[in-house]
Amino acid sequence: MNVAIESKVATVAMMLLFGTAAFAVVAPLQLRVMTAAGHAPDVASAANISAFTLGSAIGIYLGGAAIDGGLGLTSVNWVGGLLTSAGLLTALITWATLDRRQPAGSHHHELAAHHH
Repeated sequence: MNVAIESKVATVAMMLLFGTAAFAVVAPLQLRVMTAAGHAPDVASAANISAFTLGSAIGIYLGGAAIDGGLGLTSVNWVGGLLTSAGLLTALITWATLDRRQPAGSHHHELAAHHH
């Protein structure tokens, strides 16, 4: 985005790309969370959306703190990039540790057996 700040056309193109990328993950992630939730999809859905909202609030706070700290308007791009990278790293670690512990589908069968 630092380059896009200098050009209105580049800014529009980058915002379109950013919006597409940012919201393309919401529906698949929501589906994954609700599928993994078993018999509590409403609670899982609420927690998932709350996490998105909390992430937005943290990003807004840190971006404002960077600007107030004298780092300039473009520092917000770096704050956003670091937060996104931290989220991606967390997701990869979770995928590597939690999702690979059990064979595919075994968790769902355990949940079903537990509730019958």
